[in-house]
Amino acid sequence: MTTLIVGQGIAGSILAIELLKAGIDVIVIDDGHLQSASKVAAGLMDYVSGKRLTKSWNSDVLIPYAKQFYKQLEQELGTSFFFERPSLRYFSTKEQVDFYHKRLEDPKFEGSLTKRNPPHLYDAMLHNDFGACIVEGSSVLNTPSFLLACKQFLEQNNSLITEPFDFDSFETLEKGIRYKDILAEKIIFCEGYNVCKNPYFKGLDFRLSKGDVLTLDIADLPQEFILNKDKWLVPFNSMFRFGATYEWKTINCTADQQGQDELVNDLKGWLKLNYQVVNHEAGVRTAAKDIRPVFGFHPDYDNIGIFNGFSSKGVMTVPYYAREFLKSLQSSDNKLSSEINCKRLFLNRIHH
Repeated sequence: MTTLIVGQGIAGSILAIELLKAGIDVIVIDDGHLQSASKVAAGLMDYVSGKRLTKSWNSDVLIPYAKQFYKQLEQELGTSFFFERPSLRYFSTKEQVDFYHKRLEDPKFEGSLTKRNPPHLYDAMLHNDFGACIVEGSSVLNTPSFLLACKQFLEQNNSLITEPFDFDSFETLEKGIRYKDILAEKIIFCEGYNVCKNPYFKGLDFRLSKGDVLTLDIADLPQEFILNKDKWLVPFNSMFRFGATYEWKTINCTADQQGQDELVNDLKGWLKLNYQVVNHEAGVRTAAKDIRPVFGFHPDYDNIGIFNGFSSKGVMTVPYYAREFLKSLQSSDNKLSSEINCKRLFLNRIHH
């Protein structure tokens, strides 16, 4: 029986591929990622994150799994979109330096945070007021290349319909669902912030934030490292991507002047080299209040599912949890951990 997936961003693409590889018939409905956060994602995976240099949640499990997933998929699809390279982490305050020295003594950071400084040639390229260090184990997914490869794979399998999803053409049946002339056993929504317009999930407590990203041509900056100073500067084809902003009030996918001004201003305090802005994009991150993924099936409709809430960590978290979702679909009880099951958000809604 067919499973419908709505959305071909990072979450929908990976879930669809996992289901197809398991022998499940899949049809993906996507509007061409017209408002996808995935298309502007940095694609960055790092064991150390945030201004306080914290260990990324569950990263010792999620990152090795994701790296293996992307490398294997590159081989299967015969293309290249995943790159491993260390990060240069520049400190922006004295407080960050203090955090860094504390983390060096913590065994959890062994193998990621190092005592090594950036190569001297970077002194002429980047302002280094508070010091910096090399972080091992980082990697980056070229998200546009990845999404294109997934799209081509789905098309080759006759598994992609490019159109906006129309709820007026959708109905639940006694067994399964119908969308236009398609009969399916289940439907899983992987639609990012459009979940807020979804009649089955729109009342849930998702936190939305807009992020602006610039594509920059920096001719004299080497591409051997991922660079980070509160914001990231990531090698992207022959250029760099720089971002991202966090805007909590104006939620849309419009790349506006305010976002560009913030990014250019931050860049001035860091980059010594000349650069050219080649492109400016924006996307909207979707996160649950507890910053954990949201997936599973609606408590009132056991054939209507969701796979969402990955915020800015989708590249790192989706491969592992797509496999967990697949395992739950293949089991008789569809059991998922309460920490990630979407039913927790329905319970929160009732209690509040």
